[in-house]
Amino acid sequence: MLDDYKKAVISDYHYKKENGFLSSNLFNPTAAKLREECLIALRSKTKKADEKVIREFFNSGEESNDYSPFIKRFDRDKLKPLDNFIKGETEVRDDKNVELLAWLISFEPRPYNPKLIYTEGRPSPEETEIAIEIEDGEKGPDLPGGMDTPSNDINTNKKQIYKKAAAFIAIPLLLISGVYFYIDQRKVYVCDRGTAKKYHLSNKCPALKNCKNSFVSTSITEAEKNGKTLCGFEIH
Repeated sequence: MLDDYKKAVISDYHYKKENGFLSSNLFNPTAAKLREECLIALRSKTKKADEKVIREFFNSGEESNDYSPFIKRFDRDKLKPLDNFIKGETEVRDDKNVELLAWLISFEPRPYNPKLIYTEGRPSPEETEIAIEIEDGEKGPDLPGGMDTPSNDINTNKKQIYKKAAAFIAIPLLLISGVYFYIDQRKVYVCDRGTAKKYHLSNKCPALKNCKNSFVSTSITEAEKNGKTLCGFEIH
């Protein structure tokens, strides 16, 4: 696994921790709390791509219709390397720990894809410009306004033009995506049972009084990804 992916995942963890997007189990983790959070995540934020990670970590690669019994019986001491990695005490050696953390914090895109470039934190416009590189002799995309560039003798100028054009487009996109990221990652509340179909903006919502079990916090993105819609009491 590339170090860039590991740095991106742990950076995303600290960002979400600082902004209150994580549950109490992840805010001050221990091996026991991490195991408990795995059970919660299994019910609320698991997608198809996560199944391989869960299967390999908790069930030695064997498929199952329900991994919760394996998580409950899992030796919590085996989660200490992940706990230490989160706290910055040691370097994680087993890639499965990084993938497990990516699942627990809803890191995207996950799991690791060698075709993607992972950056630590959220790139600034300057970083976006630097990251765009056009090889010598390669035909670049058409530029707005009918701009054209020579193809052979001034490739250096061509690179600069493309970089500036891409940065000009990227800056507003980054600003817009930042707003949507904030909205989508707001903390919401979901009844901790498989049949719950609504999410709630407030843990004081009257509908949560009907929740026989406890409720858990998640993000709007994860709630809607799992087919949940906003509670009728909170639609204005």
